[in-house]
Amino acid sequence: QSGRKSVYMGSNVPLESVKEAAKVCSPGNLLLFLTHKDTKEATQDYINELTRLFKNKKCRIAGDPMHFKDISGNKNTSWLYSVENLEQMVS
Repeated sequence: QSGRKSVYMGSNVPLESVKEAAKVCSPGNLLLFLTHKDTKEATQDYINELTRLFKNKKCRIAGDPMHFKDISGNKNTSWLYSVENLEQMVS
C-alpha cells in the first residue's frame, strides 16, 4: 500500500461531475480512463477542457495508445499506456 487515497467516480462520468468532485476532494492528481472511442476532435476538446479546468493539477490519462496518438495535452498532462506507466508515475 502506497498510502495514497483515491476516489472512484464510476464509468461515463461527465467532466462537470469531475469538476464538482474536485472542489470537494481537492485532489493533487487526476487519473482518468478514456475507454470509449470518440472522434479525434471530441477527444481533443475533452482534453483541452480538462487541462483548462485543472491547470494546477497533474492529469494522468489512460487509454488506448492508438486513440491518443494525434491528441495533444499540455505540461500537466501525462499519457498512461500500461500499468507499468502508472506505477512509474506514482513511485
